[in-house]
Amino acid sequence: MARGLLLITKVVWWGGTLFTALVGYSALEVLLNPGSGMWRGIPYKPGLGDLAIVGLLAALGLAGLLVVVVVALRGRAAIALGIGFAVLVATRVAAIAIIPTPLNTDWGDYQLQAIQLAATGVYDSPRPPGFPIALSVLYRIGGPNPLFGELLNLACAVVVGILIVVLGKRWLGDVAAAVGLYAWAISPGPVLFTAVLASENLYTPFFIGALVLASLAVKGRFALWAGAAALLGLSQYVRPASLVLVPALVLFVLLTGLPRRRAALAILVLTFTFLVVLSPGIVWQYQRFGWLTLSTSNYDGLNLLVGLNLKSDGQYNRGDLALAGSANRGDLALAGSATNSREFHDRTYRLAIQRLLSEKSAIPALAIRKIPILWGDSTYGAKWAINANPVHDLRAGTIMAVLSQLAYAAATLAAAAFLFVRRRERDMVSLLFICCLGAVAASEVFLEVQSRYHAPLEPLFYLLAGGFVAWLAGPRGTQVQTASSLTASASSNLPS
Repeated sequence: MARGLLLITKVVWWGGTLFTALVGYSALEVLLNPGSGMWRGIPYKPGLGDLAIVGLLAALGLAGLLVVVVVALRGRAAIALGIGFAVLVATRVAAIAIIPTPLNTDWGDYQLQAIQLAATGVYDSPRPPGFPIALSVLYRIGGPNPLFGELLNLACAVVVGILIVVLGKRWLGDVAAAVGLYAWAISPGPVLFTAVLASENLYTPFFIGALVLASLAVKGRFALWAGAAALLGLSQYVRPASLVLVPALVLFVLLTGLPRRRAALAILVLTFTFLVVLSPGIVWQYQRFGWLTLSTSNYDGLNLLVGLNLKSDGQYNRGDLALAGSANRGDLALAGSATNSREFHDRTYRLAIQRLLSEKSAIPALAIRKIPILWGDSTYGAKWAINANPVHDLRAGTIMAVLSQLAYAAATLAAAAFLFVRRRERDMVSLLFICCLGAVAASEVFLEVQSRYHAPLEPLFYLLAGGFVAWLAGPRGTQVQTASSLTASASSNLPS
């Protein structure tokens, strides 16, 4: 049985390594191919001077990274981490101060719903309630100023930075933790997205926090499985994307090689706690629409419908915007009913199933075309904070888009390289990352895609990239607790 588990772990690890390499290749192709979606979506085409600015900013970021590595290698991890946190706060405060808060599209709807919720206590949006509730609490205290939402995003970024450090120091060593923190702190995509009232900013600390608790639970702190599931349950109220992460954590439990009883109990605790935390949402959705669902959104049918759209490659189209209303989604024209109604939900699901059955042979090719859209493009920060902002500087947006893509391509390729070099000594962070990456990638075969949807996984890309930098630094840079040794130890408790 131990041999079978080891074989399955190897297959999962290699699958995750190859897919991460595909993500890195896709990111590089998007950057270098003038015909890619990134370049076609940039309204201002850069000249040599603009590219020189990109090179200068990249060189400054790389110089800071080298400083962090040298300081961490000299045993001054606290100083290296201090540099990372200082940069994290400074870059995001600058983004908040410089960029006018965009209140168009989804962000404007979140703002309006939060204001209504703060004033009346009524929430009637088809969107998940978590982010508007968080905004409304702040608005009750200080008034409906979107600056409070941006400060919430800043606080969430600091929490994510702390979680990166906890994961990195626990499993990959001080150098990896310091480099991962600094690299994520200077990455333009997450930095610029701080100025946007987007739910991904609040979702990410719940998601990464769940992974931290899961990694610690393997070491015998069994109650932490409940904590991990609770955070995933709470995150489902922010974005309805965590359903696929529960099976990912179940797979992680099995791959760690825990004794069968402990593994079964961990899986039971994970599933039960997740459902308990989500039960108020289940009751709420039943009261609103008269049907039982684990989704906290009324857009799940629409998400599937759009995700199966061959013409738009699984992205929202621009047809019939008048009927789409504030949601600004073209496929609502097909739905033909109010978005916060049971009729809308049933009709979009019915249309999605019809589309799936009629075009099922084309789904594999569609899934391949989605990879550069969801995984290869990381210009969401520049797009939504600057280029799609009613008040924008297109030249700055282009420079930041190119810089974002450059940083993301480097991080994903380095993460893939790290998974390869650690293939015999599998650490918990990488194993968790692979399980979650696979679950999200599998679900997005059928669901709607946007580049910002991979944002919660970006801190892990940068942390694994930090692990690769630490590996390059030699023995002084690495201090890794391996999952393979834990598997071997745990498997020895199994009956032969």
